[in-house]
Amino acid sequence: MVALDMIAIMSDQILVYLQTKAVAKKSLEKNEHPFHRDDPVHALFLVTEGCVNLLRYQEDGSPAVLQRSGGRSILAEASVFSDHYHCDAVAATQTSILVVPVGVVRALLNNEPAFAAAWARHLSFELQSARKRAEIVSRAR
Repeated sequence: MVALDMIAIMSDQILVYLQTKAVAKKSLEKNEHPFHRDDPVHALFLVTEGCVNLLRYQEDGSPAVLQRSGGRSILAEASVFSDHYHCDAVAATQTSILVVPVGVVRALLNNEPAFAAAWARHLSFELQSARKRAEIVSRAR
């Protein structure tokens, strides 16, 4: 099996497990915000349909897209251990999300080694993807 297939399987395992922990499902209209910068972190969001962008605004007011979370992805996973969100989230299209309490995610990471290992693999893949995007952007200049 190729590496990308393994990554997809690992991500699917995390998503399937986290879906069972969701306490709510929300529909977002285009341009609606599931959270804003400096809001307290109460939940992890799973995008089931549509797309949510994580944005940070530059000094000139222009947005920088830090993450595009499409269907079957985790939104703002880096905030699991933060007190407040460090960016704004905005629906790029009509979107459906599941809400998982951040305390539940933290408990899983502390008490379930298999989940913690899968989470670490997921974050590693996300970091590799971010570095690849940064490399592509730097070459375009």
